[in-house]
Amino acid sequence: MKTSPLSSLKIRNGLILIGVMVPLFILFLSYDVSQQSAALRKALTERGIILAQTGAAATGKIFEDAIKSRRLLESQVFDTRYQPIPGTNPQKYHTEYDYYADENLRVIEDSYLKDKVIVYAVASMSMVISQHIMIGTLKWGGLNFDRSKRIFDDEVGIDAARNKSPYKFQEYSRDTGEVMWDISAPIYVNGRHWGAFRIGFSIEETNKQITTVVRRMVFAGVFLTVALIAIAFYLSNRISNRVKLIAGEANRVAQGDLSLSDLIFDSRDEVGTLGRSFTNMVIKLRELAGKTQYSAKLIANYTGDLLRSTEHVAEDRPG
Repeated sequence: MKTSPLSSLKIRNGLILIGVMVPLFILFLSYDVSQQSAALRKALTERGIILAQTGAAATGKIFEDAIKSRRLLESQVFDTRYQPIPGTNPQKYHTEYDYYADENLRVIEDSYLKDKVIVYAVASMSMVISQHIMIGTLKWGGLNFDRSKRIFDDEVGIDAARNKSPYKFQEYSRDTGEVMWDISAPIYVNGRHWGAFRIGFSIEETNKQITTVVRRMVFAGVFLTVALIAIAFYLSNRISNRVKLIAGEANRVAQGDLSLSDLIFDSRDEVGTLGRSFTNMVIKLRELAGKTQYSAKLIANYTGDLLRSTEHVAEDRPG
């Protein structure tokens, strides 16, 4: 079965529309996905910075209030005479402020852990150049995971505890094998640098959230692509149907029917212009046909009169 020219036109128009719109839409979608992923990653990072700065300010305020209310001396807040806690492995240490911190600070730190992205939230005191001690908690309990009151010499922790810039962003490889972002902000107590408040952001969980957003965008993009294809074929079908109507009218005129149809071509596009031009042509042809019929009738009458005159002349001629 051969495809009619109109059907081919319909398919060609649809393919042309799809070939133009769909690649442009896919290109725009790819760009938008890339921009949204970067924006989401940036938003998560900025949120981590805000959380770290908020935690640092809250920690400093807690210690300042303790000093003001004389529950702690400033020398106790900055105590570095660490006393080993018996029976702990890895070794933990007491300070003159850790009981107060356990009572007031860890409540704040624990509230951060309700967020799936945050793995740890700790206050890290800068001790000496090569060490720092952490007071905080993690999402998972147990001796092997609780790093509270332990002394560390890792480079990321030292840099965070010593940092005095508004924030510090680092990639941190923990001894558990997990890689995460460490976002910290300096803690000040009565104007003195005490240490840092650190937020551990899970890269895996962050990527999961970004992937979820990307999947939703891709799903919406696929849906819109299908909708664009449907619209393309609808527009192509509408155009080809109007051309088909004009072709039908042309066939009717070709068979000698010059009567005007009820079709109305009121659109201002090329197809509408073609339809109106065709209607005007039919009107002109009908007028021309009317004039031709009238002329033929006059010729026929003249011919009849001529024949009758010839017959009368022949009858009047002598035999």
